[in-house]
Amino acid sequence: MKSNFSIKKFLNHMVFILIIISFTAIKHSFADEKLVLEFNNIVIKLQGNFTQGGLVKGNVSSNRQVKFENRNVLINSNGNFVIGFGRDYEEIASLEVKDSNKKWIKKVFSIKKRVYDTQSINGLEKKNGYSTRIILQKN
Repeated sequence: MKSNFSIKKFLNHMVFILIIISFTAIKHSFADEKLVLEFNNIVIKLQGNFTQGGLVKGNVSSNRQVKFENRNVLINSNGNFVIGFGRDYEEIASLEVKDSNKKWIKKVFSIKKRVYDTQSINGLEKKNGYSTRIILQKN
């Protein structure tokens, strides 16, 4: 039983390390844009790819709580966090921060639409009533 726990702990650490490594690699592969959101005396700095399928790093001043699309964001001790946008994400995103009066303040920002090329393969078995598509990212 103890060896299973050690293996699980090791695998969790490896997954965490792989996420960190891939995140630093992603930094150079996407267009880097910057956005600063100001909430009264609170500043949130965002940097990354503000497009469908994009990833953005953030930093919040002070020890604040942040929500992205009504979900709590995990923030490290330095105020850093990460948010991402799905491939079909809407064109408007929202970020909220709790101010010193414990009120949530909301800011919205734009997400660029990404164009994807799609190809269909005919003759494949349908699963759950859906046909199969291959999605190719257009550069």
